[in-house]
Amino acid sequence: MFRMVQRVGVVALFECLLQWRALSFWLLIILASAVSVIPVLVLGTGISLPVLEVNVYTTRASVVLLLLPFVFTSVFQRDVRYKMHPLLQVRPLLSFEYMLGKSLAALVLGLLAVLLTLCGSWIVLSAIRLELVSPFAALPFLLVNGAMCLCFTLLFVAVIALIDVPFLGAIFCSGAMIVLNLSSPATPLHMLNLHKNTLFYSSSIGFGPDLSLVLNQGGFFLALALGLFGVVLLLSQMKTRYGMRRWYHLGVALLLCVLGGGLMLPITSAFGQTTKQYLDLGVPPAQPMNAIVSHYQLDVTAHIHSGQLEGKATFQLQSGSEKELLLALNPGLQIQRVTAGQQPISFHTQQGWTRLTLPSGKALTLTLVYAGKLTLGRENYVGPAGGMIDVLGRPNAVYRFLGQGMGVLDGNGAGGWYPLPYVQSLVEAYGSRLPFDRVSVRLPEAEHVWQAAGIFKQETRQIEVTKPGYLPSVFVVAFDTQQQMRLDQTPLVYHGIQPDHKALSTYRLMSRLFNELRNWLEPQNKQPSTAIVLPFLREPVISTHLLLLPEHSLYSSFPIDLEDETVISSFVGEKVAAAWWSDALLQEMVLAKQNATTGQPHGFSFFLEWPTNLKGMLSAYSAINMTGRILGTTYKERVYQLCLERGEYGDKAKMKPEDMAKLSVVSEKIQKLGLSDCPLPTVGLMKLEKKEGEAKITQVLQRFLTAHQQDMRAPTIQQFIKEAGVTLGRDVSADFKPYVPEEMPKP
Repeated sequence: MFRMVQRVGVVALFECLLQWRALSFWLLIILASAVSVIPVLVLGTGISLPVLEVNVYTTRASVVLLLLPFVFTSVFQRDVRYKMHPLLQVRPLLSFEYMLGKSLAALVLGLLAVLLTLCGSWIVLSAIRLELVSPFAALPFLLVNGAMCLCFTLLFVAVIALIDVPFLGAIFCSGAMIVLNLSSPATPLHMLNLHKNTLFYSSSIGFGPDLSLVLNQGGFFLALALGLFGVVLLLSQMKTRYGMRRWYHLGVALLLCVLGGGLMLPITSAFGQTTKQYLDLGVPPAQPMNAIVSHYQLDVTAHIHSGQLEGKATFQLQSGSEKELLLALNPGLQIQRVTAGQQPISFHTQQGWTRLTLPSGKALTLTLVYAGKLTLGRENYVGPAGGMIDVLGRPNAVYRFLGQGMGVLDGNGAGGWYPLPYVQSLVEAYGSRLPFDRVSVRLPEAEHVWQAAGIFKQETRQIEVTKPGYLPSVFVVAFDTQQQMRLDQTPLVYHGIQPDHKALSTYRLMSRLFNELRNWLEPQNKQPSTAIVLPFLREPVISTHLLLLPEHSLYSSFPIDLEDETVISSFVGEKVAAAWWSDALLQEMVLAKQNATTGQPHGFSFFLEWPTNLKGMLSAYSAINMTGRILGTTYKERVYQLCLERGEYGDKAKMKPEDMAKLSVVSEKIQKLGLSDCPLPTVGLMKLEKKEGEAKITQVLQRFLTAHQQDMRAPTIQQFIKEAGVTLGRDVSADFKPYVPEEMPKP
């Protein structure tokens, strides 16, 4: 056995030395490292580092795997050229040992090429960024690219061992690599869809589908490489003239083939299960039904350890002539039984949409029993986990997660944790919110629960909402374990890893601004507030006494460096104010299709959308006011002067080209104060404050808030102007006219 290992090692060592001395191997290293510059030239240096790293490392890997087969064309041809086979027949070297040594040499050289080019790309990336980029970002690529390299190297060795023209074998293997690169970018399997910061759901709850995909992907190629290794040893003994044959070696080769194939089956199955976690609600297969839904009752049990959810929904449906009803439900939940009274109803489910066939013209009481595990579509955690801007311009992620000791259930139901009837009247009136009559949620394993609505019964771990109305943005948040610290007067609760110093300072500021806003607009609300850190949030969410904070940094979405206290306070104040008004007044819900060019599997969602002018005005004015309370009156005066200057240019759509350049200068000054913009209606409201005084405008906002908190539709800016006039005792429409365009038609 020792002599066999020695002979195999000698063959592998000499092959490695010969390839190491060859010019082609080093040309491959230099070329692949140099190609790393191309993504930087195409994307520019301004793009976020995680995205740039992925593109640089992926481009390098493609070049290595494309050119590596051509480097190995001389593996056997060199022996033919120097007529080595007579010598090998004379020497006591078996054909099995010869091929084993050659294959091991090819594998070592392939892995060395991957490692050296990865180091070269890292050096190029650090030089371009003028900073030492963390090398840990390359680890997933080393795992997957290394496994792919083993697979393709052995595939090439098998091909050139069977044909007499190695160059044709190199073309075949490179062609296979090109096909793989062209066909896979639209799937989660492709490395362009895997980012170093998205391998985990969050620091709180551990790794997510991306890391599972990396492990499955690497394991798949390793198992395939093992099978190909057996194929190489099997076929080479049947064809090659190098060395002597032993028939028992054929059994070893066959065993490797069977072992590799056997390992591929469970890995492929696991990969299929992982990709299901990427699903979100698909495109509706039909138009909304013309029907009326009423008396909706929901009874749910949620297990925050296992992630299992069981529910029963009951509602009355009065349909017209149509016989088919669509129900939207999270794709991870399966409807098990549907009954109308005592009669079972047939149904068919596809990617979250369940189609029911109903008797027409009858008032039915439908009962749906469902269970499963909530899936979190990839779009809902990639952006927050990676700290990247949401390129689709979508609103906040849908907040629902269950498992690993955490439960977050929201009140918006498109593809959510309760069946949402896809009915025209609901879409028009409430979007994805429903007028519930009763909601009951049990959390049998929860130890710490914060609820945004309803009555929490400590002894039964049950939350109930019995007052008819719609659910708020976040209905229940539960941790089985928690950590807690004080942020001034507000407790900060988090799950898992403690926030770093920069995040804590941001949370402290947000909590202070939140309490300032509550004291200003709702002085009668004395209920203590709690701040909770949650994964997946892109923006803060406010619901009654809860301030829900994003686990990832907010700073990545702002175009300038946030270091100055004034800038940070303004920026964070704008986020808190927007969250406040989003919770205080119900948002409009707009049914919309996703951008089909993104390559993502989910193409449908309910957008949370405000009448733009009203949201911008209230959020910006509130942010300026409460930030001024913290920073002092000079801040507010500076912002007021800049907003007046902004107002002189009017609507951008009607602006002259020469004024656009002047406006950009003013906008830059506003951004340097930490504000994203000063909307035109805000200019009108600030000028009105100068006339009437801050106390009267505060009274206007408080009365407007009280009047519309329970509305099922968001008010418009025209309503605000009219009601402001009633509160102030005069018509104020003239004060807003230069800054408020005509009311836009609803989408």
